[in-house]
Amino acid sequence: MRKIVWLLFLSMLLLFSVSLPAWADGTTVGPVVNVADPNNINVDDEFTVDVKVNNVEGLAGVGMDILFDSNVLEVLDANDKKPGIQIMDGNVFDMDYFLPAVNKVINNSIQYSAMVFSGDPENDPAPLFNGTGILCSIKFKAIASGTCNIEFDPNSITNPGGFSLGGSGGALIQAKPFSATVTVPGPTVEKKIEVTLTNDQAVNTQRPLGITASAKEDSQSVSVTWDVKIKNETGTVIKTFPSSVGTTFNETWTPTITEIPADLPITKGYQVEVKATYADNGSVTKTVDFTLSNYDLVIKKVEYAGSKINVTVENLAQETKNNVDCILQISKADGTLVNLEFKPADIAPGEKTIEFSPVSLSAGNYKAEVFLWDLATWQTLSSPKEINFTV
Repeated sequence: MRKIVWLLFLSMLLLFSVSLPAWADGTTVGPVVNVADPNNINVDDEFTVDVKVNNVEGLAGVGMDILFDSNVLEVLDANDKKPGIQIMDGNVFDMDYFLPAVNKVINNSIQYSAMVFSGDPENDPAPLFNGTGILCSIKFKAIASGTCNIEFDPNSITNPGGFSLGGSGGALIQAKPFSATVTVPGPTVEKKIEVTLTNDQAVNTQRPLGITASAKEDSQSVSVTWDVKIKNETGTVIKTFPSSVGTTFNETWTPTITEIPADLPITKGYQVEVKATYADNGSVTKTVDFTLSNYDLVIKKVEYAGSKINVTVENLAQETKNNVDCILQISKADGTLVNLEFKPADIAPGEKTIEFSPVSLSAGNYKAEVFLWDLATWQTLSSPKEINFTV
């Protein structure tokens, strides 16, 4: 009996392929991915793809060959009681008349055929399907990153074009196929660059700015294309370094007299803009500030610590600066001066901390301002620095 039924099924499939087509307006067939974002599926995710038929009339049987990328997706078996790997039957056919024929997965190909059949077609005809429904369902598991097309096999021998929809009397139902695409992104790689500047507190014609940068993907050093610019305080590019390729970038920049007049020791806010372009054309840009100044002394830090105020001064020159007058001025929130203190100091190259013990201050909010002067010549030796503190 099985042999007879099988022969009937084969003959019906043959009729599908040679009979005149039965036209159905707007009939479409293809895979539908049941996830919120088919372009963002993670490795090890499991999801279902339904092969749907839309707006069909008089459907009696189906045959299809579906291709997918087996390097990206794996078909999960729908029936572990049978040998091999099977997919799930759909909901379009009445199961009392349902006759499965082919259901197997071979490498990157899914082959599936089924129909409705009645042993007594005159008195008990098999019901045909009308409307929209699921022909079959495939459960996939993402096994590797990549992009995978799920589509009918255009070179199928058993189903020309990759699918066949059979109607009453073996007529071929014409339908427009569609496909689906899923993407399994690779692991996220963090692109980052590190930028280090030297002499960045007081760059001038005698103290060039040193620029060092390195590029990584996660913790791995990688080669990138470096594009580095220097901008002045208005954002205008005043220096563009030639593009270079490598894991690191190393350059120096010396301002000209037009950028910082020798007789005008005033600091300016400048920036280094470092852009690293990676092999995948992704890029990271980092901007670092530096100071352009003719001063050799820099007030790096002012701290209020209990009853004391500590001032950290850095000497960027190669020689000791003698007879430097460090001046501390403290005022109330309303501007009333409450403390003025002078401390002479010799400041060798490097950093030096100068400690002040101001007069006893009552509870309240204060501003401390620090200045470096050469009182013998009445010349300022550094930009001032201030902090607000509360007693």
